[in-house]
Formats: sequence, structure tokens, C-alpha cells
Amino acid sequence: MPLIFSVIAYVLVYFFAQPLISPLLAVTNLAFSSNAGREVYSGKVFELVDIKEPVDETIPASSISFPKYGDQYARVCIEGTKVDTPVFFGDSKELLKKGAAQYIGSKLPGFGGTIIIGAHKTTHFKDLESVKIGDAVTIVTSYGVYKYTVNDLKVVDPKDTTAYDLGADHENLILYTCYPFNMMGFSKKRYFVYAEYTSGPVVDVSK
Repeated sequence: MPLIFSVIAYVLVYFFAQPLISPLLAVTNLAFSSNAGREVYSGKVFELVDIKEPVDETIPASSISFPKYGDQYARVCIEGTKVDTPVFFGDSKELLKKGAAQYIGSKLPGFGGTIIIGAHKTTHFKDLESVKIGDAVTIVTSYGVYKYTVNDLKVVDPKDTTAYDLGADHENLILYTCYPFNMMGFSKKRYFVYAEYTSGPVVDVSK
């Protein structure tokens, strides 16, 4: 099968299988005791290099190497904070020891939908509480640099499925962790940082 048809088939599965995935399991995949994230990953992670500054352009999906479950495919940092961590595709307990972890039922940057990324409040998202509305969030991938602007901050119940919209028709980013930040033991709430798309290449799934 020609490569282009393989890529198109992958993209179609990626888009149309998502609604069949149970919605975020009530954002409980984060292993949510305050001690769960204290073991910090010290192994080697993929470093992204030779990435240009963000530009508003369209890139074909066939030019992208899609991440497999467990791959580091990006890095996220937030201006004015200490948040600067690798992003892994998948949100298992093991991946959350390594860095931030993306829920696989959400979209990748550039695909025009909701991106949901979580990390432990004791390690990689420890400084998420310092984020302010208007702060810039940068996600660096192997295919482009994406900028988002924080537009809302919320404390939510982990079972509140209205806190996110996986079917959104516009690109948006949600970063989340356990709450309160200074409480030890099981955390009953989640802290959500919402950000709107500012810039970065748009992925054309038809190419």
C-alpha cells in the first residue's frame, strides 16, 4: 500500500475512533494521591531540536510522524513559571513519572481540537498554580511550535465532564493536575488551566 494511503488511513482512525474512547475516565488517570508523583523520571528522553519559531502555515498530515503510546512527542513550557517538561502520548502511571502525559482521546497540536495534558502537582506541574490569565504556553513538537494564551483557571470536580469538550471544533489546550496544591494525600479536586490557540502550523488531514 502506498505510503500516502497508509497515512490517510491512520489519520482517519485517529479522528473517527476518538468518540469511541471513554471520555477521560472522569480525569482520574493521574493516580491522585499527592505522593504518587514524587518519583521523578531520570532516564533519557527524546530531545526536540532544529525547531523553528511558530509560523502560521498549513502542513500535510503525511509529513508528520505520529507518536505511538508512550512516545515523547513534545515539550510544554509556560512563561513566568517553572513549568518546562516533556510531553508523552498516553497517561499511564509510568508515563506520569517521566513528565506530562496527554490523554489519547484528545487531539494533537495543530489538529484543530481539544488537547488535554496532565501531570503531577508534586513534580512536573508543581508550579501550575503560578499560572495567570494571559500567560503564554508553548508546545514544541517535531513538526512545529505552538503557542496558546491562558484564558481561564478553574477548580473542578474530577467527575465533571462539562469541564472539557472533546468535540470542540476549534483548537484549545487544557492543562490539569490535582488540587489543592499544598494538601498531602488523596486530592478530591482538579485544577484546570485553559488556553486558546494563538499560533502554530495547521495540519491538513487531507494531504
